[in-house]
Amino acid sequence: MITASALAQSIGSRLAWAGLARVFDEGRFALLIRGAYKGTTRATVVDRLAKELERAIGNSGDLTEPVGAFLEALSQSGLMASMCEAAALYPLEVSGSVHVHEGQLAAFIALYKQYVKDDEAAARNWYERIARALATVLYRSNRKELSQFVDEASQREMMARLNEIDRRLQDLFVGQKGKPAELADATRIGSAEIEAEVREVANRLHTRYAEVPVYGPDMRQRWADIEEIFIPCKLRRQRATEWLSGSFKLGSNWASFPKLPTHMRISDFTWGTGTTAILSGVFSENFAVHDTLLAPEDLETHVNRAVVLGNPGGGKSTLVQYVAFRLCKLARDGKGRLPIVVTIRDYEKALDRRSSLTLEEFIVECLGTAVTRPVSSAVVRNLLGFGRAVLIFDGLDEIMNLGRRNRFVDDVRVLCDAYPLCPAIVTSRVVGYERAPLPKSFAVYELQELTLEQSQQYFRKLTSVINDVPQSNLDKESADFTSKTARASDLVSNPLMLALMTWLYHERRGEMPATRARLYRACAELLFEQWDKRRNIDYPGLPESFEVSRLLPALAWEIFRNENLSASVEREWLRSSIEAFLRKEYDKDRENRARKDAGAIIEFITGRAWVLTDAGPGLYRFTHRTFLEYFFSRSLNDRAELVSELFELVKAGVYDGTWIVPAGLALDERVASRTPAAEQVASSICQLIDEAPQEAKGTAVSFGVDALEYLSGASEAGVRAIVSAILRAVPTGPTAEALLRSSNKRRTVLLDTLASFIAGKLGNREGEVTGHFADWLEFLPGSTEIREAVQKKLRALPSTYADEDVTLAKIRLDLLGSHYQEAARNGVGLWDSAIRIYGRVNAVAVDVCKCLEQLRAVAAGTDVETLPYAKFAVALSKAVEAESGMAFLPPAPLADRKLPEGFSLTDLIEESSEEIGFAALVCAAILRDVAEVYPEGHSFGVDLAASLANARSQMFLSRLGGPTRRIVKARTKSDK
Repeated sequence: MITASALAQSIGSRLAWAGLARVFDEGRFALLIRGAYKGTTRATVVDRLAKELERAIGNSGDLTEPVGAFLEALSQSGLMASMCEAAALYPLEVSGSVHVHEGQLAAFIALYKQYVKDDEAAARNWYERIARALATVLYRSNRKELSQFVDEASQREMMARLNEIDRRLQDLFVGQKGKPAELADATRIGSAEIEAEVREVANRLHTRYAEVPVYGPDMRQRWADIEEIFIPCKLRRQRATEWLSGSFKLGSNWASFPKLPTHMRISDFTWGTGTTAILSGVFSENFAVHDTLLAPEDLETHVNRAVVLGNPGGGKSTLVQYVAFRLCKLARDGKGRLPIVVTIRDYEKALDRRSSLTLEEFIVECLGTAVTRPVSSAVVRNLLGFGRAVLIFDGLDEIMNLGRRNRFVDDVRVLCDAYPLCPAIVTSRVVGYERAPLPKSFAVYELQELTLEQSQQYFRKLTSVINDVPQSNLDKESADFTSKTARASDLVSNPLMLALMTWLYHERRGEMPATRARLYRACAELLFEQWDKRRNIDYPGLPESFEVSRLLPALAWEIFRNENLSASVEREWLRSSIEAFLRKEYDKDRENRARKDAGAIIEFITGRAWVLTDAGPGLYRFTHRTFLEYFFSRSLNDRAELVSELFELVKAGVYDGTWIVPAGLALDERVASRTPAAEQVASSICQLIDEAPQEAKGTAVSFGVDALEYLSGASEAGVRAIVSAILRAVPTGPTAEALLRSSNKRRTVLLDTLASFIAGKLGNREGEVTGHFADWLEFLPGSTEIREAVQKKLRALPSTYADEDVTLAKIRLDLLGSHYQEAARNGVGLWDSAIRIYGRVNAVAVDVCKCLEQLRAVAAGTDVETLPYAKFAVALSKAVEAESGMAFLPPAPLADRKLPEGFSLTDLIEESSEEIGFAALVCAAILRDVAEVYPEGHSFGVDLAASLANARSQMFLSRLGGPTRRIVKARTKSDK
């Protein structure tokens, strides 16, 4: 038999988690809570609160079974989160009493009466007891930190929000000025009836959401368990959504930067560990800033108001089903909130039938339809009022009429205002959401694309379901599929496209199309032309000899070039365009035949053929933008006989970034069908890159890198010319990395061209350019091949110039392991110039960590002659000792470079020879100097302060003079 103490402990933990789950991570008070508990995890705060609640509950002596049931219901409501928010802002009175929020108290009393008895005094006592426990943990013990962290204006804003919620709760549970409480009837329902209804509805919904339909290459429908097939995606909190503006900062100097395609973000151009973006500069402003990654499980409990944005086919509806399934699983056992899923298109259609229908009325109807029996509206209102349900609205973007969408947004806002304790989640496509966004109280999340690992996992799961492949073969087939689809990594990151490619793989027994365009074509043919045929479904109303693949390029030509049409096309526009197409096809009786057949074709391409999907009343769009781009590329080739004509047609679209994908697909098709075209395409691409205006260099280079994929048939001279043109335009490490990732078969030519370029820049004493490549070669995984090619070129260059330029000598050290004495001659000034002039802010951390690692190896017995950075560190320490007036580096942000786990700098200084120990001390001093501005908690895996303060270090310090000694000694004193 469970004891009152054990029950108190269990309920205390659940109350703590329920109260803090949303507030600590996602509420408006997230920063406030984090500011008060710097360096403290959420689990620690929950644990503190759980213990305080356990004392408040367990010490009362009145923890009866009804009270236990009430506290369980409280943990499943939205009241705990609201009380936590209040406790984070309002301190305990001097007398120890709590700040009472009348609306919260009214809701609390109503819930207490429902589960225990009609005793307001007892209910108030419980409210104050729990509120005091919350305030003790969340405010009283951290009052100073809270008041420092949150300014007065922010506190006023937060308090105003809480007061508005409180006012609304009073309307719901108390009523005002003779007005009855809005939930009066709903709160009179007995607790047993509520719990029985929740369990029954949750059980039925659980069965409904448990499986998803899956189709295989044989087009036979199968049902898969959603938990077995679902891939746990990530949701990223969107803090700002400004795109790159196209300017960059290099060191302290501004320069113009090639404008990037509008679909690219700063994350697309970062590489290695902490290295900077294209041209190794630092982007200045107008970039996308995101933080806070959530798993689907977090979305269920940590979010109060949320919008989930995703791309077409990105898995939004599957995510909704998975979240609803998990919530139902908990609710049927009496442990969670009930999910209420509303498909927004269904609500729109219901409004067409009954314009006076309210969203709340529709929710009751929708829930009844889902469980195939009537559901009490009073029960639904009770769940909404106490926040014991989760509202999920799927497909905001599917209301294409802007006026109607704005009405729905208003309906959601009004409903959420009416029931402030009830969580709400809305899904929408990314494109178009900003035209009718929800209020700012809704946190915006972006559904992340599948990672490579997740794509492989989904392939294995789907393969197991549709093809009955033994488990022992899944890993082998997954690796094979991954290697054959590497050229289309952006496609396999989309669940819909990944499913199509999985079907293709199994249908073709492991053979996949060789290029991107051919892969697009295969997916399009499978989805649009073969789906119904393979399932023996005929469509007799179509005109004889009609081929949908001939019509679609004509439609795509008009739709892709018009932004408004890309969002959706009206049925009348579609009819008019198809009639115009048919009139050109027919010979006799054109007008009548075109008018008659256009209707049947519209029904086919918007229904069975899956070409266009319903986007609202009388509105349609391509099922996936991938297919719009593919058929537009087909139209480009139809309109250009010569390669030169095709380039003139697409040049402007490539430069502004809007036509990069379809232009590449068109060239891919051209090269595949006409072999001699490869040389003409290669020559035209070089011209396109060379003639690109400065602001379009970035997009032209991206286009050229992509072109190498389908130009494997080009000559060695053609490939060399393209690579050279790319490097001339944007000579950076990230550019070279992109080239190395190319699937072009002439890899030897590509490597030789790249190595010659790097060596040539170094030979011309262009240290700033070569330095970027040296850093890049350090970070790029698997860079051995190109590194060896570069080293071979460098060894052929004369070495005497290294005596004249310390920067070039340092680069020789990086790439060849030589010239360490020349590199050390300028001491720490070497890095100072690297930071101030060239903006290579990661160089110090990388170099010093390498020095310390190799010094440790020398101390362990490795020959110093085999370790160039150990020799460099020793030479550097001698230069520092000799130059008594040398100053250390100014603070600068560093790359996330850490020494190996367990590395002891103190031991290295104390136990090694005097030469090695002194070199380690100098490296440690430099590392400490620049680590000043590094985020709290990062010390490169070593205790720098202790290392610099030990006895042997102090002995070494006596050998230093001038500013160097004063800086080091000042640092060690402050650290003590």
